[in-house]
Amino acid sequence: MVLVGVGRGPSLGGLADPRVVHRHFGALAVLLLWSLAIMVGGVIEAVVIARGGGSSKRTPLSRWVLRGQANLSLVAFLLSLVLLWKDQPQLLPGLWLLLVGHSFYTLGGVAFPPIRASALVYQAGGVISFLPGLNALYVFALTAAVGNLWIGWAVWRRNRRLRQPRR
Repeated sequence: MVLVGVGRGPSLGGLADPRVVHRHFGALAVLLLWSLAIMVGGVIEAVVIARGGGSSKRTPLSRWVLRGQANLSLVAFLLSLVLLWKDQPQLLPGLWLLLVGHSFYTLGGVAFPPIRASALVYQAGGVISFLPGLNALYVFALTAAVGNLWIGWAVWRRNRRLRQPRR
């Protein structure tokens, strides 16, 4: 359901629907609004991680991982702001794919090796999204789908293997 406010502009609830934002403000406004939402989420994530994330006991490995993620969230936020400031919002999907790929590659081998393999998909998608003539949001969506399906398929295979009786 699309919520449109009285008058010419959308209501606050309507701004959550990209079709409403696109109709009233254009495609770049959709990208800008979603970019700002992701950046706010990254800042919240970094603050929660920096404050301890509610975890009273941490291992040295978890402390290292959380610090690295907090730093990467800060870098993503700052680079995103620079791209918006320089009027280059079309580069944001590629930037995010590269940063997610970096995070997955760095930490994927520790958590679940197929995550590291999907990181290469994310990084390749990030580079491809910068090619002229391509819609970076479509590349982002396709890359995320392929990378996430790779991880999902690996989880399914692992769970299937674990359920099989040992011989």
